[in-house]
Amino acid sequence: LQIIAILLALATYTWAVLYYAQEVIYKPFCPRLTTPDTVHVWDKVEFNPQLVNPVTPGHDHPLLGNPTPEVDANWSALLSAFANRIPESEVRRLGMEADAIPFNDGEGGYLVGLAMVHNLHCINCLYQVAHRDYYYTPNTTEKEDATQKSHIGHCLHHIMESVKCQADLTPVLLHWTLHDFHSVINWDGVERTCADWSQLMDWGSEHSVGKSTSISQFTDTKHPIYGNFLNEHGKFSWVDQEGGVNYKEFFKTPEYQKWAKDQGLALGEAAAEEYLKSFYVKQ
Repeated sequence: LQIIAILLALATYTWAVLYYAQEVIYKPFCPRLTTPDTVHVWDKVEFNPQLVNPVTPGHDHPLLGNPTPEVDANWSALLSAFANRIPESEVRRLGMEADAIPFNDGEGGYLVGLAMVHNLHCINCLYQVAHRDYYYTPNTTEKEDATQKSHIGHCLHHIMESVKCQADLTPVLLHWTLHDFHSVINWDGVERTCADWSQLMDWGSEHSVGKSTSISQFTDTKHPIYGNFLNEHGKFSWVDQEGGVNYKEFFKTPEYQKWAKDQGLALGEAAAEEYLKSFYVKQ
């Protein structure tokens, strides 16, 4: 019994030391410990040294080159790779199941993405603004311009917050160059620690909604209200070219009012809001 007591004491002491090291010493510095691994990304993705590529992308860059249908297809493939499915148990670990989107295709789970995808979406938004002549009609309205500025402001703010949150502490030196009258950063030979992008893409592919044979973004996970008003291309018909919607006007349309009546809903935004809140309770 004395030996067992000693072994239990040693095990308890070891556990306490390891727990203290994780929670107090390493957790403030290690993202693997601070990020809840509810989607098992940390299990799959390694972080390795990588040289910075200082070369500005050329016109043939697959994502940042001159706009073409191929570039748009590359962006679509990149962003859609991270529309993923995770089990209900992992959503419950986050404590967010009451306001998450469940799949209704018989396979279970919830729709999830990764925060970095929003950064990529915002970069794509800024890319399109940089090539405005290709992506936008020449005669946008004042309201559409205001919507675009608001979206750009949102994206700039989100990217800035992400940069501050994930502050890259890689030291870089400055040097003189022949064609700059002031000192500039010398990126040559700079090495930093980066996620293995191929492993991350593999994870996205493994968990992608697109791998399901029965799932459809516009059926099994469609918006409880707006998903009932999709055009033949599966898009919400009231979206303008800037991605904006005049919701007040939408709720006044005969189409919505008929749908609301069929659902037993009162007219107006307040009733629609209550319906949306109760949708998760019904699942």
